[in-house]
Amino acid sequence: ASNRYAVIISGGINLNKNNYRYWNNSSAIYNVFTKKYGFPKNNIKVLISDGYDTNEDRLFEHPNFPAFTRYESSPTDLDQDGIDDVTGAATLSNVRNIFSNLKNTLTPNDELFIFLTTHGDYDGRFFITLWGENLYADDFKNMLNGINCKNIQIVNTTCTSGGFNSIIKSSNRVLAAACRGDESSYPYSTFEF
Repeated sequence: ASNRYAVIISGGINLNKNNYRYWNNSSAIYNVFTKKYGFPKNNIKVLISDGYDTNEDRLFEHPNFPAFTRYESSPTDLDQDGIDDVTGAATLSNVRNIFSNLKNTLTPNDELFIFLTTHGDYDGRFFITLWGENLYADDFKNMLNGINCKNIQIVNTTCTSGGFNSIIKSSNRVLAAACRGDESSYPYSTFEF
């Protein structure tokens, strides 16, 4: 499993739109990578909302109990082992740095898995939200181009993910989208993840 790498991006855009399910999704997939598939923890880069900032950065809204709505800071320990797992904030600069480093690190024997959990939309170009800024599909495709690995597997859970994925597709990429480019994706209301 030492040839497996992962990047988890959970932007949320801002405090009022960063739903707690994005952190839950990130924690769940992190635990699947490390506990089920044996990814080395140092091969996983996690960018979550405002990163290590201790200010409130996520909204907790219970669909059945609106009175329990509250704000809180996203934990940086994704697997409850007492060690921080978050690499940094979900900013465009951090995303660029991670993929630039992967271009210099990965080999043709390596596999890269990317998990995107945030908002997505279309303003003439498909994009996903980071923390306070957008990552456009064509820019993301340029970040991925030149990564010399066996394959890149991308799961995109965002609204308009099918349109975003249609821009970033390439011969060595396996893409999964939550919906078409003209659709919204929705959480399943009775699950935390």
